[in-house]
Amino acid sequence: MVSFTRILFHQRSQALSTIKATGIRPLRSLLYVPCSSPKFLAKSLEENVASSDTIIYDLEDSVPISRKKEAREDLVSFLKANPYLKTRLAVRINAVGSGFEEDDLASIFSIFPSSPSSSNFTPLSPLKPEDHSSTPPLPVIVIPKVDHPAHLSKVASLIKEARGRSAEVGSRVPLIASVESAESLWNVGDIAGWRGEGCQMSGLLFAAEDFCASTSILRSPSRVELLYARSRIVMAAKAFNIAAVDMVCINYKDENVLKEECEEGRRLGFDGKQAIHPAQISRIQSSFSPSLSEIHRATRILEGMEAAELENKGAFGLDLGGGKAIEMIDEPMVKAAKRVVQVANLLGMTDKALSSTTDTDEGPSPHGP
Repeated sequence: MVSFTRILFHQRSQALSTIKATGIRPLRSLLYVPCSSPKFLAKSLEENVASSDTIIYDLEDSVPISRKKEAREDLVSFLKANPYLKTRLAVRINAVGSGFEEDDLASIFSIFPSSPSSSNFTPLSPLKPEDHSSTPPLPVIVIPKVDHPAHLSKVASLIKEARGRSAEVGSRVPLIASVESAESLWNVGDIAGWRGEGCQMSGLLFAAEDFCASTSILRSPSRVELLYARSRIVMAAKAFNIAAVDMVCINYKDENVLKEECEEGRRLGFDGKQAIHPAQISRIQSSFSPSLSEIHRATRILEGMEAAELENKGAFGLDLGGGKAIEMIDEPMVKAAKRVVQVANLLGMTDKALSSTTDTDEGPSPHGP
């Protein structure tokens, strides 16, 4: 138990150092909140909604063209009245070329012109009054219909103009690009690797319904026709060390379908999943968090490798117990184990792992269903 505890807390220190250096942290649930009505905005303060790791206030698809201006004004009024939310703040603007994107960004950054970078903002637990700086952190900007890097450069230019000279030196606005077309998927590596002044490419998001409409793909319950697109998005994101966010489960009242999609998405390498209803948050968060069995296994791997290194060995056999075979462990599996324990620490699961000595069935197995 002493070694188990030491490893967990050592990995916590390393995880926090990584966060400080890169701004990368676990991203699980991203819930859309329509800006089409002040009622929806007010509901986003309720605990069942605010429990999402990220809330995306949507100015795009959920708002009819006739209400774009009113929705934008409603969102600005709401954020002025509630500058310190309990979760990471994101805003989905209208697409480049829609005619609305410039006003969207000008309105948003009229509130956050000189805010510190949101990479310094930890969304995993509620903010306390003493956590508040003089200005709230910058929002994440979700950009729909990003077909090529030029769309990102255009948004960066508009953000720079909107923030003006009051922007804090060194602060960068996080961007998440939405992959929605064949052209977008073809260019996804260039999109993921984009760099621009004043902004930071932070993630890729898969908009499955728009993608199917663009490519004439016919959806099936198995989702097999989307495996290539989803895998390509994950690989592009991992290549540039940014987040990969899986598609919306449109069957939001079917818990079994949501569970299947979440577990499949995690096995594919996604970091989180979009949500369209508060009832989806809990399942998404549990699926994209390490289970207690994964944490215990990861810690045993780290303990075993420490012992092997003392004997100048680069690998060792992990006894699976219960009369099962011994599994050979080497450096790639150690890296994966470190990631599991770091994520567990960042999600506040350390105490639960320390107090538990039994496996749990929450979350998908890292080796498949």
